[in-house]
Amino acid sequence: MSTNVFGGNMQEILGKFVTLRYLVLHHNNYTGRIVSFGVLRLPLFARLNLSFNQFYGELPLEVADMKSLKYPMLLANNFSGGIPATYPPFNFVYTVMTRENCRSIWDRLLPHHRRHGRVHHGQPASEVFGGPGLGPRVALL
Repeated sequence: MSTNVFGGNMQEILGKFVTLRYLVLHHNNYTGRIVSFGVLRLPLFARLNLSFNQFYGELPLEVADMKSLKYPMLLANNFSGGIPATYPPFNFVYTVMTRENCRSIWDRLLPHHRRHGRVHHGQPASEVFGGPGLGPRVALL
């Protein structure tokens, strides 16, 4: 359901699909905050792509309870704040992040990659982070 002109707030409806594992809604016009009663209550959720929408606000602390979510992709929204400190069940290498909203995480990871020869000066952010089968690697939240 990506790359359409779908819009509005769909989270309460999606929160009822308890067997949903993958949700790819990038490049639409969805709005609102990510709320704990919506998609964040899905127990089997593994991949979430809400990139290029109009979501805003901070991620709720309940995101830390989503142990099955390994690939959150939230690029190009208007999120603020950061990822709850108690939430790293996913590998940051497979997480799509924007530098502006996750500066502390980015600043910790990027020097490590540079020291180990994985990131070269002038290398575009789109080649730094990403995951298997996720398309171009872009720099969460």
